[in-house]
Amino acid sequence: MEKMKNYRFPVFLLLSILIGAMVGLVMEEDAVILQPIGDVFLNLLFTIIVPLFSLRFPPLLQI
Repeated sequence: MEKMKNYRFPVFLLLSILIGAMVGLVMEEDAVILQPIGDVFLNLLFTIIVPLFSLRFPPLLQI
Protein backbone atom coordinates (compact mmCIF):
# COMPACT_ATOMS: atom_id res chain seq x y z
CA MET A 1 0.00 0.00 0.00
CA GLU A 2 2.95 2.30 0.62
CA LYS A 3 4.00 2.05 -3.04
CA MET A 4 0.59 3.21 -4.22
CA LYS A 5 0.93 6.27 -2.02
CA ASN A 6 3.98 7.30 -4.06
CA TYR A 7 2.12 6.95 -7.35
CA ARG A 8 -1.06 8.75 -6.33
CA PHE A 9 -0.52 11.87 -8.47
CA PRO A 10 0.49 10.11 -11.73
CA VAL A 11 -2.45 7.71 -11.42
CA PHE A 12 -4.82 10.62 -10.78
CA LEU A 13 -3.38 12.46 -13.79
CA LEU A 14 -3.75 9.50 -16.14
CA LEU A 15 -7.27 8.73 -14.93
CA SER A 16 -8.28 12.37 -15.38
CA ILE A 17 -6.97 12.38 -18.94
CA LEU A 18 -8.76 9.12 -19.77
CA ILE A 19 -12.04 10.29 -18.23
CA GLY A 20 -11.79 13.58 -20.11
CA ALA A 21 -11.18 11.76 -23.39
CA MET A 22 -14.15 9.44 -22.82
CA VAL A 23 -16.45 12.33 -21.93
CA GLY A 24 -15.30 14.17 -25.05
CA LEU A 25 -16.00 11.15 -27.24
CA VAL A 26 -19.43 10.52 -25.74
CA MET A 27 -20.67 14.12 -25.52
CA GLU A 28 -19.03 15.32 -28.78
CA GLU A 29 -20.11 18.94 -29.40
CA ASP A 30 -21.89 19.24 -26.03
CA ALA A 31 -18.54 18.76 -24.23
CA VAL A 32 -17.76 22.44 -24.88
CA ILE A 33 -19.69 23.34 -21.72
CA LEU A 34 -17.04 21.47 -19.70
CA GLN A 35 -14.13 23.40 -21.22
CA PRO A 36 -13.67 25.72 -18.19
CA ILE A 37 -13.07 22.66 -15.98
CA GLY A 38 -10.44 21.40 -18.42
CA ASP A 39 -8.79 24.82 -18.52
CA VAL A 40 -8.57 24.92 -14.73
CA PHE A 41 -7.10 21.40 -14.70
CA LEU A 42 -4.44 22.34 -17.26
CA ASN A 43 -3.56 25.55 -15.44
CA LEU A 44 -3.13 23.65 -12.17
CA LEU A 45 -1.00 21.09 -13.96
CA PHE A 46 1.26 23.78 -15.42
CA THR A 47 1.66 25.44 -12.02
CA ILE A 48 3.07 22.13 -10.78
CA ILE A 49 5.16 21.09 -13.81
CA VAL A 50 6.90 24.38 -14.61
CA PRO A 51 8.44 24.90 -11.14
CA LEU A 52 9.53 21.27 -11.01
CA PHE A 53 11.15 21.57 -14.42
CA SER A 54 12.91 24.80 -13.49
CA LEU A 55 14.25 23.21 -10.29
CA ARG A 56 15.42 20.09 -12.09
CA PHE A 57 17.01 21.76 -15.13
CA PRO A 58 18.13 25.28 -14.10
CA PRO A 59 20.90 25.59 -16.75
CA LEU A 60 18.33 25.17 -19.53
CA LEU A 61 16.40 28.24 -18.36
CA GLN A 62 19.36 30.63 -18.25
CA ILE A 63 19.53 33.18 -21.05
